[in-house]
Amino acid sequence: MNARPVAIVTGAGSGIGRAVAVLLGEAGYDLTLVSRRSATLDETLRIVTDGAADATCLIEPADLTDPRAPGRVAAATLKRFGRIDAVANVAGYADFVAIGDITPDDWRATVDTNL
Repeated sequence: MNARPVAIVTGAGSGIGRAVAVLLGEAGYDLTLVSRRSATLDETLRIVTDGAADATCLIEPADLTDPRAPGRVAAATLKRFGRIDAVANVAGYADFVAIGDITPDDWRATVDTNL
């Protein structure tokens, strides 16, 4: 069993999610990094391991609007690390348009990602 704590960080490809991943790596966590785009996760991996060379990271590209994605991410994390101690659910989406211009599809994408 892994002795280090393990966290899943969604939205880890950029912004606040990336910053959370870096801080958790520095705090001694092994991480599952989740985002829709693999390239951004590769960059986060580089940043995390530069700051916390002993951190082990699992990259899990996933579209969290797919209701099966969270289960796949959790299963992959348990398979790799044998535990989950924390989840930082930082993934978020909002289309920056006037409220009167929001379409039902825009609203659904926002709700599906943020919930």
